[in-house]
Amino acid sequence: EASLESLGWICEETDSDNLENESNKILTAIMSGLTNKNEEVKFAAISALYNALEFVHKNFNADKERNYIMQKVCEQTQSTSYKIKQQAFNCLTRICQLYYDFMKPYMKAVFNIALGACKSSNEKIGRLGVEFWSSLCDIELEIFYEIEDIGESDIECQYYIKASLTHLVPILLVLLTKQDEDQDDDDWNIATASATCLDLLAKTVKDDIVNHTMGFITKNANAQSWRRAEAAILAFGSIMDGPAP
Repeated sequence: EASLESLGWICEETDSDNLENESNKILTAIMSGLTNKNEEVKFAAISALYNALEFVHKNFNADKERNYIMQKVCEQTQSTSYKIKQQAFNCLTRICQLYYDFMKPYMKAVFNIALGACKSSNEKIGRLGVEFWSSLCDIELEIFYEIEDIGESDIECQYYIKASLTHLVPILLVLLTKQDEDQDDDDWNIATASATCLDLLAKTVKDDIVNHTMGFITKNANAQSWRRAEAAILAFGSIMDGPAP
């Protein structure tokens, strides 16, 4: 555990250019830690992996090595330890940011993992799933902004968000109804996280968000349940910035 923690700090604080030649040794140590039965060792390993992701380009270019890394990260998202699960989701998000071009073969599994987390009865786990989708929106929005600004992007958008709307939006709309009774504007919970995600979805897919949300909005805007009425109004406000007027 101490060795992996040390390795994690080195990966975080050292210039990535100076570590690229050691990436094979570093990954071997980290993957060994992820197979350890001790949860503290696993947590140290998945944390070290997060800090190492920036300089393991050559490993992600190799199909076999990339497959193994993705397998191990996905496995840790199913951990019974929340802190391991949380760090595994952080790794998934960082991998998508750094290696978006490589994600197509893995998105079905990632899709199921992230949607499954959103549906969890544990709010903390639910937020991990919602926040993953928000981060994926940010990645695709950045591609669109680059194209808008300079006419092209080094990364080709795969439209993962658009492909996920049918399954994702209904879950988010239900989560909007999970408000805390005494929450204020600064609270961050599953409902506010879902509203933020819905806002990012609307900006990413634009007009396509309308048909996925208006049924919920019109059905619940005048509902007797304050939670459903507030969720409908919040949903309507959240999609304002995406579609054409």
